[in-house]
Amino acid sequence: MTHTLSASVYDFDGSISCETLEAYLSKALLMSNMCNEGDRYLEENLRAIANVKPKYIGRAALAWACPADDERHFASAREGAERIHAIDPDIILQACVFEAVYSCKSPEGIKAGRTAGVENIPIPAWVFEAFGLPAEERNFDYEAMLFPDGTHRNMWGNGGSVPDVTRPETQLWFYYRARRYIDAGYESIHFGQADLVGRDDTGRRVWSKLLSMVREYAREHARRHYVLCDAHFFAPNAKVGDKYLWDFFAFPIRVVSGGKPFEAYFAYGHGDAGYGTMPPGIHPSGWKCDVIPQLYEVDNFFGGINSQPFHHVWGTDEITWFANCSGEYRNRWLVYAADWLKKNVPRGYMSMPGVRPATIPLGSPRQTDYYRFNNKSEACPFGFGQEDTVKEIFARPFEWLPLGSVKPPKTGKRELLGFRLGKDTVTESFDAPSFSDNSEYTDEGLTLLYRAYGAFSPADVSEAAKKEIAEKGVPKKEPLLTPEGLSFTGARTLNLTADAGPRFSLFVTLRLDNTAFADDFLLLANGAYLKSGFYIKYYAKDNELYGEAADGTGKRRVAVFPYPRDERAHTIGLTADGKELTAWLDGRACSRIPCGPVAESGTPLSMGNSLRGCLIKDIKLYNYAVSEAEARRLSRGK
Repeated sequence: MTHTLSASVYDFDGSISCETLEAYLSKALLMSNMCNEGDRYLEENLRAIANVKPKYIGRAALAWACPADDERHFASAREGAERIHAIDPDIILQACVFEAVYSCKSPEGIKAGRTAGVENIPIPAWVFEAFGLPAEERNFDYEAMLFPDGTHRNMWGNGGSVPDVTRPETQLWFYYRARRYIDAGYESIHFGQADLVGRDDTGRRVWSKLLSMVREYAREHARRHYVLCDAHFFAPNAKVGDKYLWDFFAFPIRVVSGGKPFEAYFAYGHGDAGYGTMPPGIHPSGWKCDVIPQLYEVDNFFGGINSQPFHHVWGTDEITWFANCSGEYRNRWLVYAADWLKKNVPRGYMSMPGVRPATIPLGSPRQTDYYRFNNKSEACPFGFGQEDTVKEIFARPFEWLPLGSVKPPKTGKRELLGFRLGKDTVTESFDAPSFSDNSEYTDEGLTLLYRAYGAFSPADVSEAAKKEIAEKGVPKKEPLLTPEGLSFTGARTLNLTADAGPRFSLFVTLRLDNTAFADDFLLLANGAYLKSGFYIKYYAKDNELYGEAADGTGKRRVAVFPYPRDERAHTIGLTADGKELTAWLDGRACSRIPCGPVAESGTPLSMGNSLRGCLIKDIKLYNYAVSEAEARRLSRGK
């Protein structure tokens, strides 16, 4: 269904339809910190907004670290919202309540010299009243927000930690900030990494209650009596029962580094990319989602050079990579991104990068800390020039797929978790030089490439780097992929968060040298991607491989693989169906033991760190027990 959008498609009050929500997301522009206090580019950004005509502005107001003056922060957020709504009253503005709290009074905060922290912010009486608690005259308590076991303490630096949403103090903090933003004119709240702060939120009960309270307040006090709530989350934690917690799915783009500097492309199955993973469900506004609307963003999270993590693009975070590309490529890539999502991700949209923190340039002295899509001008001397391209994309006709017309993604029983490794193959759907770290170059090599070809590298630096490349080449890592398969020489991380539970299937094609190893080792280790109570281990004493279920009881449940030492590749499999643990070898069940429901041990099934002489060629991983026939086929390497 194609629309020439009129004002009516943007109307909503008290709830929002799928069509209206998607109409807004189709014209999403991310303007990080735009309405924060002291932004010297506010007037220029207002001009750009009037020019490109977005309908949804992401991250317009936020406080990652604690504001020095919280009242000034919210006053500035309100003033900025009023200025934007004077341009277009239909625009939805997003504010953020992140997975970070900061302290100025904890030992670490004092050591870091922090002067702003949650301890400086009073808790209004209405916060206590909303939770049915007696009002207290006190400020927020940093320590009372953190995980009791110390998890993620100081994750964001000394005095900066991940809060635990199951702690009552964290709930008070989140509710307080969300309500203040609603009062300031914001109709969308991004809650950061919901699964990170919700690690201990069994059944998402706390998140469900907290979001219900925020929505209840919005029904009376929001501009149009509704607030959109979104977060970064994974499919297993998207719903409570058949009802979605969130109004839409938000996630980084997670693109793959291409073959030429600094090309990158989208691909299903890369790392923890969310494309095609969301199950159907009931939207908070009451309509049934075949696929929940999705918004993908060019994320910021690092800004340096590190070739290892799979989520880095050309060794850095997404926005720093994007900003250091040439202007021509940036414009072309935004069109490609919008087109790829439209074709491949039903109800998926690109949040156009407007303003976002970035490191520019990489590999040379920094010139600016922000990417700005604005056209270069006297008012914006460091504008990157994507304004006209974004305007053209927003001017396209809006094509909406009626509910029920989209085939839901395959989830649950038939879900292949994360990846399939094989010769020259990273997942089921695309080729790349390595399965996890997304770069064939060393950190030194990437630095050299940015110096040579980065859009903002000084001319003398660029010339010298190109000369070095011509004479010596670009330093590369030792190849992971060989003609014989994939050899793990160090820890690799995939960072998927699905749970295996008591049912699980793993098939590995590998070759072991014909000599015994001196020490025990886990065949798959050091790179958590799946919570599981299972692992495969080499036992040096008996020179054998075995699979084991570990449920925290101390009871040994071991299935042995009689692995041949003939220097050929063989396929082993380990399956659990909630009743038995079965070891497979080259198409036959070689060991089967009773293994009832395995309580999740919290121990991650992981991969990497295999020893010299252990060559892994292919891995298939499922979060269900495959059939006997399928296990025979898979354990033959099919």
